[in-house]
Amino acid sequence: MAKKNIQRRKMAPRAVALLAVTGMLILMLCITLAGKRIRNNGRRYAQKLGEQIGMSMETAADAARVEFTTGSAYACVNRASGGVPYVFESPKSVEADGVTLPQWVIFCESVNSTLTSVTYYDYRQLERFGHGAKLRGHVDPAEIMTDMTPAHVQGHLGFLPLRRMYDADGLQEAYKYWYTDDAGTTYETILYVNYNAEGYAQSAAELKTEFILEELTVR
Repeated sequence: MAKKNIQRRKMAPRAVALLAVTGMLILMLCITLAGKRIRNNGRRYAQKLGEQIGMSMETAADAARVEFTTGSAYACVNRASGGVPYVFESPKSVEADGVTLPQWVIFCESVNSTLTSVTYYDYRQLERFGHGAKLRGHVDPAEIMTDMTPAHVQGHLGFLPLRRMYDADGLQEAYKYWYTDDAGTTYETILYVNYNAEGYAQSAAELKTEFILEELTVR
């Protein structure tokens, strides 16, 4: 009996050490995964850049901790960008209708090296459906009330915007979706929501066609 107690006392520190090492490894794994998610959070980068409108490009890049390139690694995105000189995009990719795209991309425009606009495309919204989210029916722009924030609008619609664009006037979100009406006609729709500088919805409008809009960009 005494020998067993001695053995237990010897094993106890080893068990504690093993638990401590295991806990440390789990913590390091969680930190690594969280860091990767933060580094791949294009929406956060775009929002930070949007807060730098009117600042120099160098100041904006430093504040958002981004390194711009002069073009995308994807030819189709470069064609859609219209030659925007400042680009920052996700290191990960998605596929939409057989086309490989970055998960997200940010385009920045400037005048005299001063940041004037930030455009963020979340191409993950096209991964399942190249024409945007599939809805049961039409969304009336009148449903967007003037006291709604972007979070409220997203909650009301049930999906995220394809594009967010920041400029000196505020923010515009563009939600891309499609639906089939009672007559069997399928419509592809862009719902535009404009927010003022305080972050509240100011107006909403839509552009509706029969599956002929460009896939990658929203005008």
